[in-house]
Order: sequence, then structure tokens, then C-alpha cells
Amino acid sequence: MILRLWEGQLPIDIEGEFWNVRMKDNVHAEFGVGHLHKPFQLLHPSIYVPSISRSSVGLTKTAERGFRFISHHMVHANTLHDQWHSYSEATASIGRTAAPSDWAVARNVFVADSTDEARRLARGNSLGACIQFILDLTQATAPNGVAL
Repeated sequence: MILRLWEGQLPIDIEGEFWNVRMKDNVHAEFGVGHLHKPFQLLHPSIYVPSISRSSVGLTKTAERGFRFISHHMVHANTLHDQWHSYSEATASIGRTAAPSDWAVARNVFVADSTDEARRLARGNSLGACIQFILDLTQATAPNGVAL
């Protein structure tokens, strides 16, 4: 849909397979709502698709579309390995070679005067509570073992 938005004259309506965009019904010129600037880059800027699973249809579709992917900040290193393998196989299946520049890995970094202090502060603040909630929820609902 993003590609369609960048291609068309705005505002437009798009009927998608999973989502619909109804921009024409939501134009407010005085607030700049309903207008989307087209990218300066030709064809368009790099598109990154987030990934948390070891191997998913999303990674395959990302590779097939020529998009890049970004690994979730909480996945284990062995999951990163599996994600790269899945993406590389998918790019090879369409005659491309995956390049390291196709991939980004998000990581959380917390800096303090010592490792112990950083660990104590990071785990004891609201971000730590949020991350723990995400860990608990994902581990309870991810049937394929996300390994966070």
C-alpha cells in the first residue's frame, strides 16, 4: 500500500487484500491531513519490514519484493541466524544474492557507570517493565518458540 500511495495522485482510496485506505474521506487541507509527500528517491527509499520469527512468510515476501528487513530488538542470536538464512534462501530463489546491507538488527543499549547499575536501572524502570510484559506475552502466545 505504501508503494501505491507513493505512485498515485493523492488523496486516493485503495482496496487491499487485507486493509483498505480511504484517504478521500479524510482530507483536511488546513491541517495537512490527506496529503502525503512523494519520496525524492527514485524509485523509492529502502523499505524495511520488521521480523521477530525465526522463519516466516513475511521474510520470504520481503525478499521477493526486494525489501530489506529489521530484526526485533529482543530476539536471541540464534534466531538472528535463522532469519538471515531464511531471507538469503528467499532471495536466492528469485535469482538475487542477499547482502548484509539488506538487514538491520535493533538492540537496546542502556549505559550507566557500571554493568550492575545499568542492569538494575534498566530492569527497574518503566521500559524494563514494558519489555518484561512483552517477553511474558510473547512467550505465552508464540507457538513457534520465538526465543526472546
